[in-house]
Amino acid sequence: MVSSHPQPPLKNLNLGENRLKNLEGINQFTSLDNLDMDKNKIITLALHKPNKIVTLINVSDNHVPKADLESNENKIPKAMAQHFPDIQCGNIDNNK
Repeated sequence: MVSSHPQPPLKNLNLGENRLKNLEGINQFTSLDNLDMDKNKIITLALHKPNKIVTLINVSDNHVPKADLESNENKIPKAMAQHFPDIQCGNIDNNK
């Protein structure tokens, strides 16, 4: 049965364990606060346009290069801060 009532904006998205290689398309979710992309095959945190909405991201257990995970002066991974400027916290553990 299809509801005629509008759905509330998507705030949390879990795309873990899906063999995804990048984060493209995330900007289509205009209300997204939390993004869980653990246990994929993510090789870059780069986006064509920075995402200024997501505040928490989990990219643990992926293939993000160590250079992208080096922390800036705010102790946030440089690539994460560049492509997700409003990020407040996240998980980058166990990247290969």
